[in-house]
Amino acid sequence: VAPGSAAEEIGLQVGDRFVAIEGTSVNSLSDLKMGLMLGAEGRKLGLKVERNGTHREFTVASEALFRDSAWTFPQLGVQVDAFEVRDVGGPVDWAALSLADCGRVVDGSRRFFLGLFKHPTNARHASGPIGMVRAIKQTSEVRLTALLWVAAMISMALAVFNLVPAAILDGTRMLFASLHIALGKAIPRRVQSVYTAVTAMMLVWLMIFSTYGDVVRLFIA
Repeated sequence: VAPGSAAEEIGLQVGDRFVAIEGTSVNSLSDLKMGLMLGAEGRKLGLKVERNGTHREFTVASEALFRDSAWTFPQLGVQVDAFEVRDVGGPVDWAALSLADCGRVVDGSRRFFLGLFKHPTNARHASGPIGMVRAIKQTSEVRLTALLWVAAMISMALAVFNLVPAAILDGTRMLFASLHIALGKAIPRRVQSVYTAVTAMMLVWLMIFSTYGDVVRLFIA
């Protein structure tokens, strides 16, 4: 637990094991990071930890997680000093774990995009091409398996992003097709054009915003 950190302020101690954040189970450090990133400013996040065999609940103000800079990732102030290595049997177990990881990435992407509408400040966590290249470079320096995992995660995130009903993404075609079936008639081309133009502007804004955040995190934060 880092001195002066948000974790120290709320009373977390060395040896605590994270159980859940905002009601969502924490099974890995990635789950914890995802839960913190999905928290918006102005809210208090609920943490549940296990200490000496008993569960304890803590509340951390989101502002404390962004204390250093408005553009950095949330920092709780904890460091993992031990890892549990599990030996999983054969291909069936490997496939099950892979599907579970895919599910977590897809669900995290879904919650992130929905969070953009509920809490616009979450947009600061979006990463553009610069952030992706940086992540790939950092993981390539660790080991090949980490690089492959990041590449797979980016691919799945882009697949989910393609389903967003905005601009010329496939999600827009699916939306108009669904409305066509539900209403029994095609959506007027003018309506489609206006919707596509408006959502394209929003998409461009998000890309500019995320790229700006990448630049700030890379050269300033």
